[in-house]
Parts: sequence; structure tokens; C-alpha cells
Amino acid sequence: MEMVRTMDKLPKIFLSCGHANGARTGARYKNIIEEDYNLAIIDSLVETFTARISLENLINKLPPIIYDGLIATDLYSPIPYELLIAQDNKENPLYGTYSQRQKKAKELGVDVIIQMHLNSAKGNYGVVGFSRDKRKLIEKNEKIAHIFAKVMDEELVPINILKAGKNTPAVQVWNCNSESTGAARRVNNCIRTSEVPTVLIELMFLDNEVHNLFLDSEEGLRISTRVYIKALERIAKEVGSWK
Repeated sequence: MEMVRTMDKLPKIFLSCGHANGARTGARYKNIIEEDYNLAIIDSLVETFTARISLENLINKLPPIIYDGLIATDLYSPIPYELLIAQDNKENPLYGTYSQRQKKAKELGVDVIIQMHLNSAKGNYGVVGFSRDKRKLIEKNEKIAHIFAKVMDEELVPINILKAGKNTPAVQVWNCNSESTGAARRVNNCIRTSEVPTVLIELMFLDNEVHNLFLDSEEGLRISTRVYIKALERIAKEVGSWK
């Protein structure tokens, strides 16, 4: 496990990479392999995260400097959460199957788990799934799912990557449980054992030609990373209201 930042009072968010770190291999199409791409998003996110922390540390060491009536610390927004990721080795506390990771995350005091995936069925929409199998978590799971879905809608719909169907939205929030069938059942099976608020993200369909070309570009990785950065910050603020 890598704790990218450690501050006791901040919400802890575990970014769990689907089909990596001890889970079964995921989907692949052309140049895109599901687990590899999600790990690339994590690497990009951590790079941004680390740069922001360095800026915070630098500004905090400076004497108060005033710019147009604002002190230096007013000119940036500190990251409002602690980010946990898993490194790909069996000695890692968060290495393992999804249920093993979820159990360990609970023991580590994680507040939210975001499980990263890419879909494969040639759809043109995005999915955020949550489970209703743990009744005490339903409200929080649903709230987190809608926060993430809103960011996907803001970032990926205006550029025509995710598209609405005749009777379906461009970003679908799937309300799953043990009685779900088909794809919703598979989503639920990945997250149903979690004792921590958890959502599963299917950002795009890697075998959709438009999505595949987008993902296989610098712009695609940059915007995909931005989706996670924006969503994590909003989720952290929501978690802060629970404490």
C-alpha cells in the first residue's frame, strides 16, 4: 500500500484498480488493456497529487506574502483527503481479491472505496454502480455514486464521448443488489461484501471505437485523470459532512 498523503483528520479514500493487484485479468481491445489503463490513470493522478502537495508544502514554509489583499495560502486549495492506492505485490496490505481489499480497507479506517473499471460491450455510456446489499450503507453509496456520475457527465458528455440513448442517460447510476441480473449482477458481485461506502466506475467502453481512440490518446488520459481528481475532491467534501 502506498499512502500518498497522511493527515489524521482527512477522509481516507482508497482507489482500487479493477483487475489488478491480485484480481482476475480484465477486458482488452486493440491497444487498451483494462487494468493497465486504470493503473495509468492512477499514475497520472498521483503525479498531479504529489505536485500539489509539494506546492502546499512550499507555500506553508513561506512567510505570509500578500497579493492584492490575499495571503499566499488563499491562492490555492489544499487537497481535502488522504489517498490510498495498492502497489502490485503480495506483501501490500491492500493487495488481493476485491473482497480481501474491502476487508483490509475497513481495518485501515478507509472512508470510501472507488473501484476503477472500463466496460466492454460496445456501449456509448458510462456507469457508476453501487450495492444495496448492506442496508446501513445504501444512502452513502448512492450519494457517492451520484457525485461521481455528475463529474462524468460534466467532463465526458460535452465532448461527445458519453452519449445518451433514446431512453437512457449518458451516465447511468446502477442500483444493484444480490437479485440483480446480467451486468448489474457482475457489478454487485465486485462490491457487495464491502463494509465501507463503495462505488464501481465503468468510465467508458474500451471496445467502443470512439472510446478506444479517445482512451488511446494523451487527451483521453488527461481528461480521464481529471474526472477522478474532481470526483475524489467532491466525495471527500461529502465524507467530511459525515464526521
